[in-house]
Formats: sequence, structure tokens, C-alpha cells
Amino acid sequence: MKKKKTVIRNFLTAITLFVFITPVLAQNTKYGTGALQSNITGNYNSAFGYQTLFKNTGGLYNTSVGHTALYSNTTGNQNTANGMASMVNNTTEAKILPWASSHLL
Repeated sequence: MKKKKTVIRNFLTAITLFVFITPVLAQNTKYGTGALQSNITGNYNSAFGYQTLFKNTGGLYNTSVGHTALYSNTTGNQNTANGMASMVNNTTEAKILPWASSHLL
């Protein structure tokens, strides 16, 4: 009987987590190992490439394309980084649009 209660409790916990976490994650698009790895409340972000937007926790409306683009961004909003290591050290700045490899290191 105890095992059955544990299974039911674990199942209900999983359902609850799915219901609350999925809407946050559903507003982002990512492709690549480590893309949006640290995201918690950030929404409407697009991350394409290895570790793009890796440290993003709450940034909104960001687009990063290329190896480690916007890697250190945590809460910066409305940024577009296109190219390898583009805006790699940006943390909180907003509305910046570099278009070159390693721009704004």
C-alpha cells in the first residue's frame, strides 16, 4: 500500500511540474547543445547553435544564431546576435544588433 501511495504521489508531482514549467518553455525556440540551458522565466527567445543564450535566465525577445552567441546574457531584452561569439559577454544590455563574428566581446 505504501508503494502505491508513493507512485501516485510521484505521478501527481510530475503532472504538476509539467503543467507549470511547460508554458514557460513553450514560448522559446532552441536548437543546439546547451542552447537556453539556464532559462527560467525568459520568454519569446530563439537560440540556434552550441551554447547560445546559455546563461539566459529572464531575458525576453532575444535572437541568437551561432556558436556561443549571447552566451552571458542573463536578463537583457530584445537583442539580436548573429555570428560566432557575437555579444558573448553581454549580460543585461537591451536592443543591440551586432552582425559580425565576435562583435562586442
